[in-house]
Amino acid sequence: MTRIDFYVLQSNDTQTRFEFACRLLDKAVKGDHQSVVALNSSQDQSALEHTLLHFRPETYLPFRSHSDKDSAEPIILDTSGQGPYHDILICLKDELPENFSQYQRVIEIVTQDAHTLKSTRAHWAFFKDRGYPVHHHTV
Repeated sequence: MTRIDFYVLQSNDTQTRFEFACRLLDKAVKGDHQSVVALNSSQDQSALEHTLLHFRPETYLPFRSHSDKDSAEPIILDTSGQGPYHDILICLKDELPENFSQYQRVIEIVTQDAHTLKSTRAHWAFFKDRGYPVHHHTV
């Protein structure tokens, strides 16, 4: 069964959410995991790309867009909801991707802004209603 983790940040800033995603992606890459980050829009994708490129001077997080099929980077940024890997899904999207259960692990990053709280609460309820064990982490 897919493991579900919610990381609750005390910030209401989208950039903090992206930076925390980078921390998790850095850990995933070091653990030789393949990850998909589900995003709402190309604007969100551009912002996360910028954050990945400037995350830590000593760290390189190799990523590609879902549409770049000829590349084998371990991080895929996806606005389509149809990411190809089945290891880790970091959901920064309002709507839960339909194929979430194909991943070994789904990670939700919660910030305190009204928009994010609304969508992540809906995701929490969805998982709980279907019997998924949901793990909560306060950061």
